[in-house]
Amino acid sequence: RCMRSYMGHAQAVRDICFSNDGTRFASCSWDKKMKLWDTETGKVLGTYSTGRVPLCVKIHPNENMQHVLLAGTSDNKVVEFDTNTGEQIQQYTEHMGAVNTITFIDDN
Repeated sequence: RCMRSYMGHAQAVRDICFSNDGTRFASCSWDKKMKLWDTETGKVLGTYSTGRVPLCVKIHPNENMQHVLLAGTSDNKVVEFDTNTGEQIQQYTEHMGAVNTITFIDDN
C-alpha cells in the first residue's frame, strides 16, 4: 500500500537514491531537475539542475560524503553537487554517450 507520495517534479521521475540512514533521498526527473528530499516530511531540501536531463542520481555512499550528489546526464556528463552549498563542484565530461548509471567501487 502507498504510505506517502512526494510531489515536486513537473515530469516523470527517472531515478531515486536513498541516503545511508534513509532520512533523505535524491530524485531526478525528465523535468531536468534533481531534488533532495526529507523522507519523513516530504519537504524538498534542495533543487539542482544543469539544464540537461539527469538520467541517474546517486548520493555518495561514504558517511562523511553524504552531502555529495552525483548525476549522469543526457549530454554525456557526470555532474557533482554539494548539497550543503547547492553548488556544482565537479563535472566529468569524457563519456562517449549518455550516462545511465553511476556505481561506486573500491571503497567509494
